[in-house]
Amino acid sequence: MENRPRTEPGRITISVGPDAGDLRGDDDRVLQAAVDYVAALGGGHVQLMDGVYTMYNSLFMRPGVKLSGSGPDTVLRKCAGKRSMLVRDADWYEARVELEDVSGLRPGGGLMLRAYADDGKKLRSVVRKTITAIDGCIVTLSDRLTANMWLEDQANAAALFPIITAPEETHDIQISDLTLDGSLAEN
Repeated sequence: MENRPRTEPGRITISVGPDAGDLRGDDDRVLQAAVDYVAALGGGHVQLMDGVYTMYNSLFMRPGVKLSGSGPDTVLRKCAGKRSMLVRDADWYEARVELEDVSGLRPGGGLMLRAYADDGKKLRSVVRKTITAIDGCIVTLSDRLTANMWLEDQANAAALFPIITAPEETHDIQISDLTLDGSLAEN
């Protein structure tokens, strides 16, 4: 009788494409859904089909997930950059900010908040969040701030984020055969 391990999960493969595949779509949300689904099942492979995928937020990789495309025909393109000044101070533990202009932002999108010291010469605080709602010029964040964002420090918000990232201590990931396009002309 053969002794075989039974404690390791099987590996699933999910295909994603703009018009075909197990999951269909052409933005970061469908890619994130595929990565999270595969990770929840113990790991596996997310195969991206040919196409251009618009990234409104980072793709957050998870342990045990392999992400692959088909080379130059699989493009992850960052959305056009957007920057706006805050119009009201935001303090530690607040989960909302009020911006001058929210055009170009959307729920699920990535947002970097920055504040400066020394009359705008030195970056004092940087906080990365995800937008969960927009009501008028009020932007609700994925969780509470961990820094003060005050008008006197020229606090601003921008759609700045890496195209692909992973939380600290993430292990056992593979990324291959993708084209990353930071949209230099629009950022």
